[in-house]
Amino acid sequence: MEKQVLSLEHNFKPSSVHQKNVPTIIMLHGFGSDENDLFSFSNELPDEFMIISLKAPLTMQPYGNAWYHIYFDHPSGKFSDDEQAIESRELIGKCIDEIIKKYKADKDNITLLGFSQGTILSYAVALSYPQKVKNVIGLSGYINKGIIKEGYEKN
Repeated sequence: MEKQVLSLEHNFKPSSVHQKNVPTIIMLHGFGSDENDLFSFSNELPDEFMIISLKAPLTMQPYGNAWYHIYFDHPSGKFSDDEQAIESRELIGKCIDEIIKKYKADKDNITLLGFSQGTILSYAVALSYPQKVKNVIGLSGYINKGIIKEGYEKN
């Protein structure tokens, strides 16, 4: 299978299984990184998984990307832009739908693998849209209840 066009730039590694509906791992990098970071260990993951590493939409200077801004010098301490995070949550949800359609991923076997900011968004997507995500692999991160879609029981 060839690389497809998605709403977000990405790296792609096909599954060794040549059939429709293959299990898929979608990687979400951390603040200041890019789609190459987590993708660098894609060869260590099981070959039957299709691997897609998404690039966050916000460009940082002098390099890197972010899913949302973090203001480390905010007067009340570190401040995350939750509105941007919600926009990225929705964009990731849209990309999951595109991946299922364009790459023929198994809609019932989508795993989000995130690091830091990517973990925060992995949890937000999975808790906001549980029908879209089977598993989350969180590498350093937490649940930000402020970016989980309304209707989720925040117990």
